[in-house]
Amino acid sequence: MAYHPLNLAFRFVLELAALAAMASYGWHLTEHTAPRLVAAIGLPLLAAAMWGVFAVPGDRSRSGKAPVAVPGWVRLTWSSSSSDSRSGASTRRGRAR
Repeated sequence: MAYHPLNLAFRFVLELAALAAMASYGWHLTEHTAPRLVAAIGLPLLAAAMWGVFAVPGDRSRSGKAPVAVPGWVRLTWSSSSSDSRSGASTRRGRAR
């Protein structure tokens, strides 16, 4: 059931949403246009590259091959901590001064 086409499609949509959230966060980091563009494009690219490089060995949804193999708990910790830091920073930015 874990590799059912609907589950894989849902995972794909969640990954796209995460990349869109990172682009939005990068856009709102500063008020100047050039750094906004760099951050809005660079953050999702960096995250996608890290998702592609650091993988759990034997993951059938990724052909089982990983350029840099990491245990599942490391990948989970990295994913959850990066999303926590983004949400916390955007919350702090939204507060009135």
